[in-house]
Amino acid sequence: MIELQARVGDFYDWHTLELSEDAAIPLTYSFADPEKLMSREAPYSGTFLLPFSNINNDFFENYFMIDLSQGAWSTDVFRPENPVQCTLLNDGVALIEGVLQLLSVSKTGQTYECAISGGAGDLFTQMGNTKLRDVFSNPANYEYDNTPANVIASWSGDITDGNVGSGVLRIPLVDKALSQG
Repeated sequence: MIELQARVGDFYDWHTLELSEDAAIPLTYSFADPEKLMSREAPYSGTFLLPFSNINNDFFENYFMIDLSQGAWSTDVFRPENPVQCTLLNDGVALIEGVLQLLSVSKTGQTYECAISGGAGDLFTQMGNTKLRDVFSNPANYEYDNTPANVIASWSGDITDGNVGSGVLRIPLVDKALSQG
């Protein structure tokens, strides 16, 4: 039996969404190509339809009713621009874990058109052209003196100038077999 579990954010419960009885969710599994180091591949699904049902409508907060979904009484838990974590299961075995995207809503067909993108692909989509130096909110906290003593100490204590915490910043030990002993 195929199940689609989803939740909005980390603080909300998982919901099992209802699939139509003849639901066919095409999956594509991609893996990193060693020749293309900067490209990332992730599993993803083709588009699929979720029927209007009490469970699905509650999860998507009746998104098809614009006047209800954006009123002052709305809990604003579901928003299509926010990531929705999901897991597609077959007989309890996870087929794909990633982000559920609401692509469109058909009031005449009474369906939600959705797709799933795997986790690694979503990370690179979210990062876009962001530089690694821009990811940290306060890079000054991660500054340290690059000394042999700090390299060794990084594995058991905090060596940063910003008191980030023990074991947060670890410098790899590299033995190139150039020294004797």
